[in-house]
Amino acid sequence: MEAIRNEENMQQLKKVQKLIIGMGEALLCYGAEISRVEETIQRVADHFQIEEVEMYVITNGLFVNVHQQEEHTSTRLKYVPSISVNMKKLCDINELSRRIEQENLSVDTALKTLEQIRAAKNEPVWELVLSSGVGAAAFGFLFGGSMWDCLAAFVCGVILQMFFSFLEAKHVNISKVLLEIIGGLLVTILCVILQRIGVSEHLELAIAGAIIPMIPGVAFTNGIRDIVDGDYLSGCVRLLDAILVFCSIAIGVGLGLKL
Repeated sequence: MEAIRNEENMQQLKKVQKLIIGMGEALLCYGAEISRVEETIQRVADHFQIEEVEMYVITNGLFVNVHQQEEHTSTRLKYVPSISVNMKKLCDINELSRRIEQENLSVDTALKTLEQIRAAKNEPVWELVLSSGVGAAAFGFLFGGSMWDCLAAFVCGVILQMFFSFLEAKHVNISKVLLEIIGGLLVTILCVILQRIGVSEHLELAIAGAIIPMIPGVAFTNGIRDIVDGDYLSGCVRLLDAILVFCSIAIGVGLGLKL
């Protein structure tokens, strides 16, 4: 009986570990800051009465070690290859962590809910395309552009997102640096063409608005937050990634203006 009880406890421990490392991985994938990932893991582990949990979280991976009594220990390392910001799924996982505490969800129910969140479809392409266009036009207006400049920024934002969505649908594997350079180049050439045919009035304002959808605002903000929270390694990595994107966009815009 003691051996059976120990086996059941070990299986329960591994389920809890699978849940917390799955939630941590998903939070990292969808753009959460390091402190949020650590807090979520700790809260879920405390709810399921894990005696001790040790974690090490960075931007592209996490290490979780859980202890339940002296003889029950489980360790897992999870690599997170890429980050794709998805605020809806990020909010859904935050809501799941609250439900686990408030509604006392079982491990199996929480695991099932987590898989449903991760398997849920992303926003339809038309919403992304329209949002990109509206965002580009709005920032073009905020930068002081005329209605014609906003129209040019809207057209460029729509075409830019359609281009990115096409590459994603075709599973084209392009490095982030090259992709951002191509995006900046495409936007600049489109803005120049629209100005030449008389659509926009101020080229620089139209370009400034059109490149906004490519700006990694979430990564830059989270990098600063990680550094403030003392996660210097992850914060510097996020900031370096954001700065690299900024430079890539600038190279693309510069090439477009030269051409």
